[in-house]
Amino acid sequence: MVELLLQSGASVNAVKAKGSTALVLAVAGGYTEIANALLSGGTDINKKLLDGVTALSCACASGKLEVIQTLIDAGANIDVVDQEGSSPLFFAAENGHVAAVQLLIESGASVVLVNEAGYSAVAGAMTFRGGQFIAGGGG
Repeated sequence: MVELLLQSGASVNAVKAKGSTALVLAVAGGYTEIANALLSGGTDINKKLLDGVTALSCACASGKLEVIQTLIDAGANIDVVDQEGSSPLFFAAENGHVAAVQLLIESGASVVLVNEAGYSAVAGAMTFRGGQFIAGGGG
């Protein structure tokens, strides 16, 4: 269906009224095939929403490993930050997605970035998850 829309001239970078893109909606839902079709159609992988969040940050917040890997492989900026200075690693850590954190670090994500509140991804994980993530209790 997505391929048909793209062949018909649909814009892969169209933005909804609230700033969402088709790629962000696809990755938030974990729809890797749709994300791949949009990426093949030339969508801007690093396009930011109104709050500065990208598709990779959305995927990391929800812990969708297959989608995260797809975006990294397609060239997503792994250290992009939103308006608050939070990177994809921060989103994965604060939501307790251990495997996503590991994938990001193995892919070269910076572990020293600090957001505007002064938190690194590790500090954010401890603050938002009560240290559970660091102790291995994250999911």
